[in-house]
Amino acid sequence: MFAELKTLLVRQLKLDESLIRPESSLEDAGVDSLALVELGLLVEQHLGIAFSEEELARTASLTVGQFSDLLAARRQGLQEVPS
Repeated sequence: MFAELKTLLVRQLKLDESLIRPESSLEDAGVDSLALVELGLLVEQHLGIAFSEEELARTASLTVGQFSDLLAARRQGLQEVPS
């Protein structure tokens, strides 16, 4: 799932690939509040995984790796977003 997420971040959001590491925070990878909303839409379009606005806001504090793990869990039908 990390590779798919990284592809979205680099190709669709035009973020610097060198900043996208599992241990990087989403913010450090270049995902600001506007990019987070756009990422939510891209994840839904490309991966079929939807987040409510509230859930998406709570993901802002995650690392890229944690967000990737969350996407994998969502794909498997688990719905919990860390608070």
